[in-house]
Amino acid sequence: MVWSTSDESIATVNSTGVVTPRAVGTVEIEATAERTGRATLVILPLPPGLVVTPGLDTLFVDEPIDPSQDVAQFTAVATDTVGQVIPGVAYSWGASPSTVATVDQ
Repeated sequence: MVWSTSDESIATVNSTGVVTPRAVGTVEIEATAERTGRATLVILPLPPGLVVTPGLDTLFVDEPIDPSQDVAQFTAVATDTVGQVIPGVAYSWGASPSTVATVDQ
């Protein structure tokens, strides 16, 4: 298998297909053996701002805790350098420590 990229100034690809971004942009990643396969990779800048609301929350619960009722709702919004909301951003949620709280995606 031979891997290649259409623009090494945007992204490089090693002999096992691991792609390393170098700049924002779009590249074609190609794998060639007896046949050729291509994929388009779009590299975007990380949003400069990310706001999670509420910034602090407290839950008062009865024991045993009922995970269907004892919940808190959080929201996230990504913003650009001038504070405008960036639509379509996918968020990954987590909790730490996971023994105290879990997060539904």
